[in-house]
Amino acid sequence: MKPNPGIRRTRRPVSIVSLWLAIGTLGVVTAKARLPEPDTILWGTIAIDGQPVTAARTDLVVQARLGAAGPVIAAYRMGSDPAAGNRYVLRIPTQTPEAPLNPWAASIGTAVRIQLTSAVQLLDEAIETVVERGGFARRDFVLGETPAPVLPEAWQIRYFGVTGLDPNADPDGDGRTLWEEFVAGTDPTQPDTGPLLGVEGTAGGAILAFMAHRAEGPGYEGRTRVYTLETVDAVGAAWAPVPGLTEVVGAGQVVTHTSEGPSNPRFFRLRIGLR
Repeated sequence: MKPNPGIRRTRRPVSIVSLWLAIGTLGVVTAKARLPEPDTILWGTIAIDGQPVTAARTDLVVQARLGAAGPVIAAYRMGSDPAAGNRYVLRIPTQTPEAPLNPWAASIGTAVRIQLTSAVQLLDEAIETVVERGGFARRDFVLGETPAPVLPEAWQIRYFGVTGLDPNADPDGDGRTLWEEFVAGTDPTQPDTGPLLGVEGTAGGAILAFMAHRAEGPGYEGRTRVYTLETVDAVGAAWAPVPGLTEVVGAGQVVTHTSEGPSNPRFFRLRIGLR
């Protein structure tokens, strides 16, 4: 991201694995009606290693987060809106501090973390302060070459007895690379028998569940495993976090979510990360 006055840049590598599924839900969603406040629009371009990023890089997501460990309140996946072309367009929910009715919106004067993420890690981050409702601002991301993931030697020795393994290899043939197995905490020597995100249909929708495993054992020293459940109601649209299920810290617990909504199909995915 190009330097801008008043914006503090920090970098923090985060590894992410995404898994998704689609379900159809039945029922009616009711909510209190109130006039929404205008969003703050942040847009720009992305360049990596001197090359402009196009809409084809659907693995890249720009998101807005409230605080270091707060919820993600807005996200844009490259290519999700044809009208945006090769740009990202992030719509940040904004509200006046005198009427903070929405916990998933940024109040005027709030510092928001703008993050560029890929399928495996956080690539860049900057702090942006919301100064007005309905405002427009441009922020371009300019990065060097994306670093390749590196498997901890202790983890490689635990499962294979050797080091120097290719993070993109899939020795057990289950469709998940060694890097994805490391992030998810699964056994890379045994094919996974089912999805990490389970779903059970109900009369009014569905119940989703996943096991949030703690990051422990060789190679996980100083790391924390976090889980984020995301949803979208149309293929190609921008994914959004399910309220209350952003970066849930794995501690060996079962996490559930009940989905009750309209009759059209709704898609869910589970993002697993290490920080």
